[in-house]
Amino acid sequence: MSRWGARGERILEAARASRPFLPGFVLNAGLVVAVVVFGWSLLEIAVVYVLEVAVINLVYLVVALFTPQPIEDLDEDRWHTAPTPIQPIAQIPPVYPRNVRFVLRYVAFVGVLVPFLLHRLVSTYRLESLHTASIGIAVGGIVLFELSRVWRYFLRDRSYRAQSPMDAITFGLVPLTELFLLVVYVVVPVTVGLVIVGVGFGIEFDTRSALVIYLVPMGAVRVWISGLDPQTDDIEFSVS
Repeated sequence: MSRWGARGERILEAARASRPFLPGFVLNAGLVVAVVVFGWSLLEIAVVYVLEVAVINLVYLVVALFTPQPIEDLDEDRWHTAPTPIQPIAQIPPVYPRNVRFVLRYVAFVGVLVPFLLHRLVSTYRLESLHTASIGIAVGGIVLFELSRVWRYFLRDRSYRAQSPMDAITFGLVPLTELFLLVVYVVVPVTVGLVIVGVGFGIEFDTRSALVIYLVPMGAVRVWISGLDPQTDDIEFSVS
């Protein structure tokens, strides 16, 4: 193989390896653009994050209904018997009734948490202050991104047949890990850095600049997490 051919092959391998991270990069770069170009405030960022949590959980709660394998850590009899499929439409995977009760636990939690957080956010500010059109575009991007992950991890080659409801729910729990990492590794150190620069050097940051300073490292963490498979990739962290 020629030198240029070897380089081309390495570029293709790097592109294939980075493909899972590309949608997350686009979404988080979009948040920075929204702040700089559309004048988003912390309110829009918070609303989009809460809606993202809602979309993620809704998508994977639906996926959990189609997974036939038992949950190994549960001792209930229904997880130790063959599941009964219901498939009213041949073009979609069958639903397993034993999964419904398990999924409803999470539906109740998300169904209370998300409306509560949205109500608190919107009631704190005026609803008219929201950039609803650009928020709608951001949420649409989140939906497309999560559907692409569903295809990659569950639908392609019908891999959902080898998975349990807990495998799907694991994707819905990712925002909790993400929130911890963002607070510990981004919000706290960046806040300390801004205070030191402001007090020590007398440099003042306007709201837009401060948001961008936060969003860039937050985006890096979110892009990294978005490219991982929660079922197989262990997210290890330590605070020293």
